[in-house]
Amino acid sequence: MPQLTSPVSVQEQLSDTDVFHVGPSLWYAESQDGAVLVDFHQNVRVLLNPIGVMIFKRLKEGEAVGKIANALVAEFAMPKQQIYEDVSQFIGDLRAKRLLFSTEEIEKSTGGRSPRKKRRMEWVYRWLLRVRGC
Repeated sequence: MPQLTSPVSVQEQLSDTDVFHVGPSLWYAESQDGAVLVDFHQNVRVLLNPIGVMIFKRLKEGEAVGKIANALVAEFAMPKQQIYEDVSQFIGDLRAKRLLFSTEEIEKSTGGRSPRKKRRMEWVYRWLLRVRGC
């Protein structure tokens, strides 16, 4: 399987239309206090506070950076620039840990298949494993 790579720099400039995708081996569990992201293949664990959970859920659903920032601006009385910087930093931190990937990175690693098709294929694969009792 091709390896996904992500830049280590967290100072990446993001646009409103950028969309990111969750890594294929990422496990997510939520509680009332936040959530934990675990990638067992990389031995990486990240704890999220409730705002991090809000951002992560939107990223997981495929929302663009601008839409996520606008939703947070509407919910919290903070300047859009500050929220944009915080969202960018959050995304940069997850990308540096190789937990989030850009659409281009996913397509490159999957031989040109779209992330949506890849997710569907992963779902079918997990379903087949359950049916076979693996």
